Amino acid sequence: MAKNNDNQWKRQGLCHKRILINDIPEAPMQRRHGRALNFVRSNRHAKILFSIEGYAATAFCHLHPSQNAPQDYVPPEGSIDIQHCYRPEALPLVPAVLDHRETFKRHFSELHGEFLVIDFLAVDPDRQGQGLGSRLLQLLLRRADEKRHWCYLEAMSLEGAAFYQRFGFITLAHPSWTSPGLTGCLELVYMGRPPGESTQL
Repeated sequence: MAKNNDNQWKRQGLCHKRILINDIPEAPMQRRHGRALNFVRSNRHAKILFSIEGYAATAFCHLHPSQNAPQDYVPPEGSIDIQHCYRPEALPLVPAVLDHRETFKRHFSELHGEFLVIDFLAVDPDRQGQGLGSRLLQLLLRRADEKRHWCYLEAMSLEGAAFYQRFGFITLAHPSWTSPGLTGCLELVYMGRPPGESTQL
């Protein structure tokens, strides 16, 4: 059955696979690139890369908590230190932000069981405006709906959250953090989407 489902999604242009380090194209956002590389190293057997039209639109997704790295996980040799990719004035906030995110996802799992986390979704700048991001997101949501999984993501701003609201996501929380020397604040918008009748392509 799983193989038949894979073929069904391939016919719609969705590629998902286990990935090796060299499979990930260089990304302009080094922090995102580093997070992706480290996640692959910690979970080599999970299919977490989803893309359409080559890498024109790409997403990293995983099931929480079954595809999480174990609590006692030790980063293997070659893992990337992404601390230098944060703005220096934001570094004091990192532990609190990470703890808040993990605590929220743990509570979300207690309420809804295993759910799909959309860690990252991006479109090649040269292909933006063609609807590829929407198309990829719709395919991911249809897969989640088939398995009756909630979906979860973290938007970086209210403007970004407005995009996901078009696909049935609702705002769960909107935390923000401030730190001396940090202009403005660091904010996230936690969003969830219940399983249901999938968005039409």
